Amino acid sequence: MPRSSTTAQLTMAQRIASVAMGVVLIGVFAWVGYAALNPQPSPLQEALRSLASSNEDDSTAAAAYTDAFDASYRPDAGVGNVAIAAVYYTPQVQAALNALPKKSAHQDELASVLDQEGANDQALAFYTMIDSVVSQVGIDLAAAASLTDGDGRSYALMSSRPIYALLPQPEGQVRTTTVLFFAATADDGTAFSRQTVSELTLTVRDVADIPERRFRWDLRLVP
Repeated sequence: MPRSSTTAQLTMAQRIASVAMGVVLIGVFAWVGYAALNPQPSPLQEALRSLASSNEDDSTAAAAYTDAFDASYRPDAGVGNVAIAAVYYTPQVQAALNALPKKSAHQDELASVLDQEGANDQALAFYTMIDSVVSQVGIDLAAAASLTDGDGRSYALMSSRPIYALLPQPEGQVRTTTVLFFAATADDGTAFSRQTVSELTLTVRDVADIPERRFRWDLRLVP
């Protein structure tokens, strides 16, 4: 076979291989991008949604609550043997919870506590969850937590309310939930407003040997 013909065949084969490799790489990058944009909920997040089976008769309300909850859900980095996560109960998340036609015992107690403490009226409400395989005796989130906005203003803790109705939890796992209520007026006298505040950060310090855990909400992106 002439050398020119062999060279042409090799060149064509190389081009085909390059195209095939490019298709594979595009597929890999697309999958990685999809996974990053659509992360699978953690077992704790699934438990925290706590959608009662009775809500299946109104899938629209259940889906609205799940979507709002997930958009405001913030986990920590999973360091150590105590995991903490938080949900900022914005007006939309709270409204979606209230709209569930038949709530689980956990949801019902949470909705009642949010209402009693004036969430999104007198207070900013943060639903916090601790997940561990060790005893949680001695952990006091109220003493460990602080709230600041993007301009450095602080919001004083007003109250802390545990939710006693249990979440689903596997054997050997300990899950507790507490709602932290912070003043809706900053330490400098500025009233909180989503028109002027673009970010909130809940900081939890010195829990389970972790010096600091930060949970941030860009208020332009949460419901």
